[in-house]
Amino acid sequence: MVEEDVLEPGRIAVPDDPGLGVELDLDTVEAHLKEGEELFDPA
Repeated sequence: MVEEDVLEPGRIAVPDDPGLGVELDLDTVEAHLKEGEELFDPA
């Protein structure tokens, strides 16, 4: 689920706060890991 549009006409706004400004869906990330890879501990 996308909470808001990230792309503006060909650009991505860089946030002023720390981080990427996006939230990863960790279930989706885990479902697409390469064989032998492990999901990092986000805590």
